[in-house]
Amino acid sequence: MSPATSTGFAWRAGEVSAFPREGERPSASARGSAVAGLRWCFALLGVPEVMTDQERLPAMSPTQTALLAALALQAGRSVGVDELIDGLYGDSPTRSAGSMITTYVLRLRKVLGPELIVRVGGGYALNVPRTAVDALEFERLAGAPLLGDASVDAARLQAALGLWHGATALVGAIGPLCERQREVLAQRRERARLQWFECQLVLGRHAEILADLAAACELTPFAERLQALRMMALFRCGRQAEALEVFHRVRGLLATELGIDPSADLAAVQQAILRGCDPQPRSAPVGIEVFGGAEASVPPPRQLPSLSGERSCPPRQLPSHSGQLPCPSHQLPSLPDQLPSPRQLPSPPADLVGREEEIARLTSAVRAGGHAVGLVTGMGGVGKSTVLVSVAHAIAADFPDGQLWACLRGSTEAPVGAGEVLAGFLTALGVPADRVPGGVAERAALYRSALAGRSVLVVLDDVGDATDFSRLLPGTAGCAVLISARSRPAIGVSAAVRLEGLAPAESARLVCAILGAERAGAEPAAVAALTAACGELPLAVRALATRLARRPAWTVASLAARLSDEAFLLGELEAGGAGLVEAFDRLFGRLTGSQARALHALAMTASRDWSLSAAAAVLGLPEAQAERILEALVDAALLTSPGPCHYSCHHLVIAYARAWARRERRTGWEPARAASEGTPSVR
Repeated sequence: MSPATSTGFAWRAGEVSAFPREGERPSASARGSAVAGLRWCFALLGVPEVMTDQERLPAMSPTQTALLAALALQAGRSVGVDELIDGLYGDSPTRSAGSMITTYVLRLRKVLGPELIVRVGGGYALNVPRTAVDALEFERLAGAPLLGDASVDAARLQAALGLWHGATALVGAIGPLCERQREVLAQRRERARLQWFECQLVLGRHAEILADLAAACELTPFAERLQALRMMALFRCGRQAEALEVFHRVRGLLATELGIDPSADLAAVQQAILRGCDPQPRSAPVGIEVFGGAEASVPPPRQLPSLSGERSCPPRQLPSHSGQLPCPSHQLPSLPDQLPSPRQLPSPPADLVGREEEIARLTSAVRAGGHAVGLVTGMGGVGKSTVLVSVAHAIAADFPDGQLWACLRGSTEAPVGAGEVLAGFLTALGVPADRVPGGVAERAALYRSALAGRSVLVVLDDVGDATDFSRLLPGTAGCAVLISARSRPAIGVSAAVRLEGLAPAESARLVCAILGAERAGAEPAAVAALTAACGELPLAVRALATRLARRPAWTVASLAARLSDEAFLLGELEAGGAGLVEAFDRLFGRLTGSQARALHALAMTASRDWSLSAAAAVLGLPEAQAERILEALVDAALLTSPGPCHYSCHHLVIAYARAWARRERRTGWEPARAASEGTPSVR
């Protein structure tokens, strides 16, 4: 058996010029000189393998495999060195990480040839078409919108699933990037299998898939949609009693293990079977929620020329099926033939200072392609929206099909729901208002269908903990997402930056931009005192500098002198329209009694930084209990945690907390009522 066909890739007869005999392998120089005449295939959907039409290359080390996977997943596109370091080493790169990347690239070039691993700008690229990478071909096939023709859809899904040659992708490849991709590919495989099962039922092949359904249900017993499909198949095979037994077994399992009842969809299937009715008629259209899309029709920037004569990796045989992810069925309205290209980004800031490193990191990560997600976090007023908009404008040209923007108001008392945002996005994408579906799930499915095959940037500002924004994430690899939030949401991201206050020199530059260099330069010490009183928080600095700009007769020193009193400081910020006091009102109003008392106690000390033991002593609590409260305050963006068992608080948060404590003493307000009554304003 040839090396190529032994792994499931069957090249057409006549395409192979000569297979090497056992033990023979062309030299690296021979491979490099002949690279343009070879057809390469990079198999990542299992144990990673590299093959040509002449041989299968020997296995590589886990780190070298991870580097090759990072390049293969962005085939034909440049991947920056910083992104490769992040993908291999995460947040803890060694000092020699950059040189190690260079070493691994040189080794790859010796194995594959210099024509395949090329230097582009500040990064490297694998110079093959995307169809030469089975994972990308799987995403293209599995992510294409359903056509409503069950036979055609089933054939496409089977071709996608047939590309897998193992139960897990990227086996043995190490690093955060491969871990994320492994999970993403597994989820898409499960979703594709569920869609394939539904297509088979529509085609009347219930008997043929029954064994596979049983095996899949055994592996994932909590997948209710999958269990429903098994019940349908059993019913259509004339095994009504067994179908009902499946329901009773699942209901007992859900009650025992999770304490919940079966979903309405699963219960509806049971009721239909009890009545002797087919739960899903054979003629029903296939309308499964689309989770992804085809590759963008417009190539991203820096697209490299592909090798001539390449074709996609041939599919393997469909493997046995395992558990599925629940996915509702519904019929989606059709999309207009021509979709507009929305341009919704707000205007960029005219006086941006600092943040060069953070902007460069996010820009590089999103430009790397794939399902890129960039995240900006930090306390209120630190400049998250400014950085978000700056990055979005820097990369807008990389997304020719448009840019969508929405402020979700997650830090306010009235956050915007995903359904409302989806309706606005669909309208911007050309869907008439009367054709926007009523349900959130249906809107999300149509939204992802509208983005399939397009290159669109989605910007989500001020995402809150309670916001179900996962429905706003595109399913196609040609799109990217930028998100800002006060605390980090539980999603996978390509790059994340947490913003702190500006450096003093940067704060001074911001004051100069607002007041003018002559006026600010005449009082450098007063400018430094003013920005220090603001804790170098950009929003606060901007508010007070703007207040001075409106009062040309005031000196900077006159305002800075007023800020030494924390009560005057908060009053000036409120008068300046910064919105910080209102933001603190909302944040403090959401605290529980124990959290409110803890922040109150910490604020009344002379410190802004505490070890866990010191904070526990201040709170009079055991360290384990104190740690839970302190971590909750970190999640609320009222404290930061520079390191394990170490906490700090921003100057303005302490000022507000102290003013709040004084108000408490005057009014007799009890912090234990914070969770139910809200925190009284300090104004």
